[in-house]
Amino acid sequence: VALQLAPSKADGSEVVLVYSKKIPASLDVATHYAEARSVPKSHWIELDVEMADIISRKSFREQIELPLLKALAERNLMTFATETAQGKLGGSKVTKYVCTQSSIRYLVICYGIPFRVAPDTTLEEEIPKDYPPLLRRNESSVDNDLALLPINGNFAYFGAIENRFAYRATDRARLHPTNAILMVTRLDGPNPELAKGLVDKALIAEK
Repeated sequence: VALQLAPSKADGSEVVLVYSKKIPASLDVATHYAEARSVPKSHWIELDVEMADIISRKSFREQIELPLLKALAERNLMTFATETAQGKLGGSKVTKYVCTQSSIRYLVICYGIPFRVAPDTTLEEEIPKDYPPLLRRNESSVDNDLALLPINGNFAYFGAIENRFAYRATDRARLHPTNAILMVTRLDGPNPELAKGLVDKALIAEK
């Protein structure tokens, strides 16, 4: 499924574009969107990830999740309060993040970047004894995990994570990283031309 979410501001100042330097078409799609929506170049984030459908949890964290957190903080697009705690990924210590300020609302993932995180049998987390067997799993959607960047490190990977705001909010101001949710969308499809076509069709519809 290929989706496009139009930003609320015509200048694209609330959008961050994510593409991979290993996928030329990913940059092509990102450029097409940026030109149509006037996304500032400082809001373009380049990742180092291979084109694929599925990525391991370890690779997702090292190649997508942590680089995004670092770039967002270094560019002052999001500000985080952090603390170090005992980790759940192999027992090493991890950093817990809480977004305290954000100038962006949307993360747009461009063509070719993996969309599924594979199950990780090495992941150690405390699971309640009465937890339903069907939820004793830790595979996930890349996009869904990135929606939780504002509170990275503050949740368990096993099972479902409650959507605290997005489906109950009636006030647009609450749909914000400081309320623990980053709106994530994807410009993707069977080929890059179809992905770019989503941008063009959205502009036509708006007119």
